[in-house]
Amino acid sequence: MQRHGHSAWFRNAGMLTPFMSLLSGLEDLLLSTPLEEVTVGRLSRQEGASRSTFSRQFDSLDDALDQLFQSVVTEMVAAGDPWLSGANLRVEPHLRAVYQSYLNHGPLMRAVADAEVGELNATSQHYREMMACGTRRSPAGYLIPIRG
Repeated sequence: MQRHGHSAWFRNAGMLTPFMSLLSGLEDLLLSTPLEEVTVGRLSRQEGASRSTFSRQFDSLDDALDQLFQSVVTEMVAAGDPWLSGANLRVEPHLRAVYQSYLNHGPLMRAVADAEVGELNATSQHYREMMACGTRRSPAGYLIPIRG
C-alpha cells in the first residue's frame, strides 16, 4: 500500500520518533478504517507500540488527530503563502500545491470533517477555527482570504 502523509520518507528511512510513528500510523489507518472505528489500541497494535507509549505522546486519540491535522494545515498554508503574502503573484502553482497537499492527506481531511459532527472536541474546534479564521465572504458568497 502506498503511504500518504508527511512522514513516509522518514518511515522508509527508519528515522521516525514514537510521536511521528504514531501520527504516520494514524494517517495510514485512516486510509482503510472509518474514524469511528479507530482506537488507541488498534493504532498501537498497528505500529507495534504499547498503549503507554501512545499515552506518553498524546492526551487522547483526539489530541493525536488534532496534531496531525495541525501539521497538514501548516503544510497547506506554507504552500499558499507565497501568493497570499504577495511574494509571488502567480496563483496557479500555489493553488496546485495546496490542492496536492489536500489530496495527499485526503483520508485525514475526511476524518476531520467527520469529527466536526462527532465527539472529537479539540479537532472539531481547530477545524472550525481554520474554516472561519482569515476569510470573509465575497458578495458572490465565496470565501476569500483576509490578509492583515
